[in-house]
Amino acid sequence: MTGKIFSSLNAKQRIVHICDKGTFKEITAPCLKKPSPHLQYLNLPVKEDDGVVIGMGAIGSYKLLLISQDGTFYGGSVGEIHGAKIKGLFDYASIYHPDAIIFVIDSGGVRLQEANAGLVALSEVMKSLLNVRYDGIPVIAIIPGKIGAFGGMGILARLCTKIIMTEHAKMGLSGPEVIETLKGVEEFNSHNKDIVYETVGARQRYKICEINMLVDDKVNAIKKAIVKIMKELGKKPESFYEEVLAECLILKNRLERYKSE
Repeated sequence: MTGKIFSSLNAKQRIVHICDKGTFKEITAPCLKKPSPHLQYLNLPVKEDDGVVIGMGAIGSYKLLLISQDGTFYGGSVGEIHGAKIKGLFDYASIYHPDAIIFVIDSGGVRLQEANAGLVALSEVMKSLLNVRYDGIPVIAIIPGKIGAFGGMGILARLCTKIIMTEHAKMGLSGPEVIETLKGVEEFNSHNKDIVYETVGARQRYKICEINMLVDDKVNAIKKAIVKIMKELGKKPESFYEEVLAECLILKNRLERYKSE
């Protein structure tokens, strides 16, 4: 399975096969199998896991907590239950003390059908993520080539310690279709793949230092990238303050470079 196309796997399969064989255990309980009350109220389709799978596993000696969003369920969007599960895993990290949290992001952002409840849920997830990083636990985002990471999840991805993207993945604030709808096809043609990938594609994000690693869309390539990042983090552990300071320096240098051009 390690040679399998990563983006072709479903949400659970992705994190199962990132982990060493037999080590993954899904975190589930009756309270976690609760479909969105907001979707039910609107008579819309629901899922017991509300579009996100959480669990624990290992790669070699590294013990991990893992999150994987289901891009096929309302575009992987974050609703109240969806967000509560992710926040709960981040909060559990302070007890479990994993070597890292792996977050497979495949989401267009907040679930519009849940309005303010989705916005609040995502903001709480972001706060919990930063608390985890402050405690010295790295959060590694993996963005595969399906939905990508947009809206609030595009912001959340940049809050992670490291970001891995596959060749055909995308990341940004506003998605191509949103820009086209608001500004018109003359401003941004979301059907023109060249324009889309030159703007929000993985190669472009790597080129401007928005992400840390660009890898093939294969399970084994992603697993190797995680191990490489873990080794690098182990060699040179940084405090959260030092990480933020380094990020600010990168942004300052980029701004100065663009001003000179």
